Amino acid sequence: MNISLFPKEFIHLVTVEIVAQKEGYYVVSLTDIQGKILRMLGIDLSIGVNCFRLDRLEVLSSGIYYFHVAGRSGKPIYSTELIKQ
Repeated sequence: MNISLFPKEFIHLVTVEIVAQKEGYYVVSLTDIQGKILRMLGIDLSIGVNCFRLDRLEVLSSGIYYFHVAGRSGKPIYSTELIKQ
């Protein structure tokens, strides 16, 4: 699974692109630096390129946030840092 997010320094939205080798259900979340979940959604990925947006992020304060992807079981697959300008 290849995951790209842009921009890494965001103002109001982040575009997520996930290239999946197999279909499946995943949970994506956005947390603050203390680990508080700010956004969480379940997504069904198809084989190939899957794109979606995390929007309405202008309500967040400037700072560091974390984007996570986990499998159906909750097992972490991917995490990265994002910066709210």
